[in-house]
Amino acid sequence: MLRARGHNQPWHILSVNEADIVGILLHPTERGGIPWKQALFEVGEYEPVSPTLRCITGLTMFFFAVYLVIIFVRLAKTVARIMKKPLGQWAEPLEAALIKGTDALAPAPMLCNLLIATRLRAMQLDPSRGDPQWWVQMCMYAGTCAFFLRFLVHIAHGTMSAGSSRQESTIILICRSVASGTVYACCGAIIVGLLIMRAPSLALPPAFSVPTLCVVLLTVAYFVEFLFIEAVSTTVIFQKSSHRARETVEKEIASGANSDKEEAAALQFPPMLCVLLVGIELRSVQLSLDPAAWAQWAMVASTCAVVAQVALAGVNEFRVTAMGDRPLQNIDSTIGRVASASQLALMSILLVGTAFTLVSVFAMDPRPIAVISPEIDQEMQRVTDTRSASNSPPLSAAMRCVTLLTVLYFSIKLPFLTAGTVFAPLKKWANCVLAAVDRALVFTPMLCVMMIGVRLRAMQLHIQDPQEWAQQAMYVATLAVLVQVVCCMFEAVREPEQDDDEDDNFGRTQTLADKAGAILIVVLKHLASATLYAAVATLIVALFTMEPESASTAR
Repeated sequence: MLRARGHNQPWHILSVNEADIVGILLHPTERGGIPWKQALFEVGEYEPVSPTLRCITGLTMFFFAVYLVIIFVRLAKTVARIMKKPLGQWAEPLEAALIKGTDALAPAPMLCNLLIATRLRAMQLDPSRGDPQWWVQMCMYAGTCAFFLRFLVHIAHGTMSAGSSRQESTIILICRSVASGTVYACCGAIIVGLLIMRAPSLALPPAFSVPTLCVVLLTVAYFVEFLFIEAVSTTVIFQKSSHRARETVEKEIASGANSDKEEAAALQFPPMLCVLLVGIELRSVQLSLDPAAWAQWAMVASTCAVVAQVALAGVNEFRVTAMGDRPLQNIDSTIGRVASASQLALMSILLVGTAFTLVSVFAMDPRPIAVISPEIDQEMQRVTDTRSASNSPPLSAAMRCVTLLTVLYFSIKLPFLTAGTVFAPLKKWANCVLAAVDRALVFTPMLCVMMIGVRLRAMQLHIQDPQEWAQQAMYVATLAVLVQVVCCMFEAVREPEQDDDEDDNFGRTQTLADKAGAILIVVLKHLASATLYAAVATLIVALFTMEPESASTAR
């Protein structure tokens, strides 16, 4: 056994082969110039996958598996319709239940972001281990299991027939409340553990970084909003179920929860913004520096804008669900105009703040062009005969893909939402485009989380990058999302008045060119979807099979 340490942290016991010890001590520069203290970590015991990454991987697999089952059910319906054979009575109820269950999957990216932020804080305080308190790890497992149970309860609720008894409905509501309460309680405990986490040494722990504080604030606002919506909905159902039929009340609740596209979108921004902030925190750790002051202010402004939007969405949900009134923006009075202007201002602040936050990713490097393309930077140095070199590591493949996906996400969501808010004639068309694109962008937050998870595993093993094929999978997944978004936008622009049933759209096209174009778009979209699932599976395999000798250690 040998004791080694990193920075000023306490000694961490590592098991090292004696031949490796002798080789490191006698030839300290033969391992690519790596200092011997750092090299000792590379020959130590294999570190198991951390609880954070286990929970993130489980949530990612579950998230994509649900949508994959929906795709298979729809494919079976399409094949049965083409073959003119009855599929049975199970397809329609199952598809409806799974689609309703996807609402329970919405908090998954936010839960993963919270777990990653906690892991990063633990790595900051104790680089030799990087694990939070034991009870925080237990809360991670408990919250993940409760999240799975919450989804199953939603599925059971969706498969209940209209003639179900009130006792069955009450049991389902109680189970859903218990599962949701467990998820929220575990998230609260994880946040507390993150805030009170201390370094093993007696030294004063470093201050929280601005990205971490923004992630915590967004997480609190997000889950408080979900807790408020579920509490109001459950209370209204219990109060009114004795006077009216259960299905009628729940239909009103469902319509109230999606009363306006702007309110629904307010809960879609926090996960993606948190993904960007977590990525910037990873880059800061990699470069051992903090973002510039203007970048930190941009992060704070974006966070405050999202929190304000979430609060406004909560007020509207309460008005629609509990009071039976209209959202504030739809009131034809001074209050309505102020609410609409405030919403437009908040979206503008979010757009500008996110843009500056994205710029800060490249501004942290002394040579930004090298971050975008090292080949172009080297060619420019050769042409200009510049001899200065930057010692900063290149931007990782995970961070490149997260940045590209964030740009894609906000550059589509915010402009269309703003156009629908400012120009009333465009609202129906903008909502139609957003509804189509959402089917492709729904995977973006969880895909980014999985990429960051693979990057975290590489950091846990003290290597710079994961396997080369894993990095290629990240780029392929990013391209697949882009292709899906483009195809969905073409579908919405070509036939904005048609419904979401792609097969029915074939029969409504008039010319041969329209039919060929529709078929080409559908084929490309499904190929991109299959490629995305294959890339995600590759990333999961890379995370669990990653070893120091199998990953890229180029510096």
